Amino acid sequence: MAERLVTRPERNALERLEAFVAQARYDCAAFGTNLEWDKADWDVTTHCPRPVSKAAQKAVLYFTTHANGEAKSIDGRVAMAEPFASFIKALIRRKQDSRPQGDGPLSRIINAARDLHDQLGDRGHDPVRLTHADFAAAVVAVQKRSSPTTAYRLGCSLQTIADTIDRHGLSASRLNWRNPLKRQTNALSRISKHANDARESKLPTSDVLDELARLSHLVTEPSDVVCMSVIKLLHCAPWRIGEVLALHADCEVVEQKVDENGPVFDQDGKPVMRYGLRYWKEKSSDSDVKWIPTVMVDVARSAIADIRRHTEPARELARWLEEHPGRACLPGPDLGPWQTYTKAEVAEMFGMGPCAKSGRQWLMLRGIDATGRNVRISRLDLEQALLNEVVKVADDRRGMKLSEHLLLAHLNFHHSCKATNPCLLSLTRDQHLADFLGGRVSTRGRTLSIFEKFESPPQQDGSAMGMTSHQFRHWLNTLAQAGGLDQALVARWSGRDDIQQNSEYDHLTGLEIAERFRGMMDEGKIQGALADLHDRKEPADRASFRDSVLATAHVTDIGLCDLDWISSTCPEFQACETCEFCLVEKGNEDGKLRTEQRLADNRWLLERVQAEVDDDTIGASNHLNAIQQSIDGCERILAVHQDPDIPDGTLVQPTTASPRHFYGPGLEDTV
Repeated sequence: MAERLVTRPERNALERLEAFVAQARYDCAAFGTNLEWDKADWDVTTHCPRPVSKAAQKAVLYFTTHANGEAKSIDGRVAMAEPFASFIKALIRRKQDSRPQGDGPLSRIINAARDLHDQLGDRGHDPVRLTHADFAAAVVAVQKRSSPTTAYRLGCSLQTIADTIDRHGLSASRLNWRNPLKRQTNALSRISKHANDARESKLPTSDVLDELARLSHLVTEPSDVVCMSVIKLLHCAPWRIGEVLALHADCEVVEQKVDENGPVFDQDGKPVMRYGLRYWKEKSSDSDVKWIPTVMVDVARSAIADIRRHTEPARELARWLEEHPGRACLPGPDLGPWQTYTKAEVAEMFGMGPCAKSGRQWLMLRGIDATGRNVRISRLDLEQALLNEVVKVADDRRGMKLSEHLLLAHLNFHHSCKATNPCLLSLTRDQHLADFLGGRVSTRGRTLSIFEKFESPPQQDGSAMGMTSHQFRHWLNTLAQAGGLDQALVARWSGRDDIQQNSEYDHLTGLEIAERFRGMMDEGKIQGALADLHDRKEPADRASFRDSVLATAHVTDIGLCDLDWISSTCPEFQACETCEFCLVEKGNEDGKLRTEQRLADNRWLLERVQAEVDDDTIGASNHLNAIQQSIDGCERILAVHQDPDIPDGTLVQPTTASPRHFYGPGLEDTV
């Protein structure tokens, strides 16, 4: 085969790639100075600590191909070929050096890079020879193996790789590649396949909720009681599961309610109290209080009490360990380090019953010689073996001592087969709740869910009972949206810093939104021509009027729409500001900002179309009139948001007769 000639742009790119890798390998501090660069698996747990609630406590970056990519260790995986592997390692380390983050986003970049690695198989896996077509092929491969949401995120990771190559000149020519996949969101569509799939996968069914309510009165085993108590807390507020599992043992907060007029008192002059649970936000680690709705306070109190009752023995052990550093707690009298035990006594101390075989197996797995019939094990060796396992759960980046965790338990407390060891500790983790709600099949057998333990009947569609802990968060957010709770309150209640993320947890259907509108119209919380016509009807006819004109509804980017798409198509597609079916939610910041952007864009267009009109361009006058109508519509909508006499949350239907005015000085500078 003829030797391939390397062009000057390629040689230059190769030199820059070598410098790029060398700088990351020898000059970056990310992941520590003792990082084993040549290994295909980087253990970055120390630098990317996992939340204590996560079952997998080790954070490992695998620079491997898709082959056997689900393996839980490096065994069986296939390492990426050089020089591509070094390029990705350098990218990851430099990215972590400039902006430290968890291992999740970094693993996602490696996952996306695997498809590029496959594309370079016929070119020596040389990243310098990557082309725009390779990224296009990689994104197609991503779509085939991933859900739409995951594919979008992996597409963003591919764009990160392409941007890095262009920024540092690591290819023979610029790639200028952008992620072609659109972000999957529930913010606007209520009738798309994605919205329907999200609704079905992220919301619990009424059958499961009813069955959980029944089983909550039947569970008696301590492990089931603790897990069911966590489920009760998930009913009380929209938690992330890690936030519940990381609660402090002294998390309850009771204080007097305060409103804009000061402290609140009831009719008898007694202070009105509110109840909440102090927690740490999982995504920011900031402390906050999750206030519990009044109707759920008793449920939350009883759940906390049940958890405390079953976990207090574990906290007592943790306090003893903290008061006696370097020691492990063994039952019975302490006769010194040379006190000895038989294998049967060891087994009984660790909850396995007086079985010498079980004791021998436990000791041998920990490197303690237990061969021989009459062998005796020293207390010193036993304590050292226990100490080696205690430190695995002692680290908490929030600064909590082990004894301060609410969901602390003895080792194997939640295990379906192994005996609970009263001398060792563990934390209740997300996998325990996942097993409790959905069961699990592994190489060791099947872990039964609570529904399987009690032989719950199948759901109405014939599927087995089961759900995930995160579905409670979606469910409560959707209920809050259905009840018309202010968006800022929904975000605060959910522990969410970005109010725009509310839409991802809002799974109301068009019919449910319309039902909310009908209730608001009945309560006089809608203004406009439609509301005026409703109020002129006889009281007996108003309900049927609401049902007919508000059969369904959906969300737009600037407000809401009450057009019945089932019976007719949209007459003003993408021109909501001039449509008679448009409803504006006063005080909705997201809709207000998007309307401001539309207004600024149309004013920019108006100047340019006016120039075309002055030049007598054919059709320019019609275009000018359409833009002016859009500007008028945007100004009417913004006038609604400005009006101090309209309460926030009111739905207003602007018309051509509605007031409009300039939305204040400096708009062009703020948009």
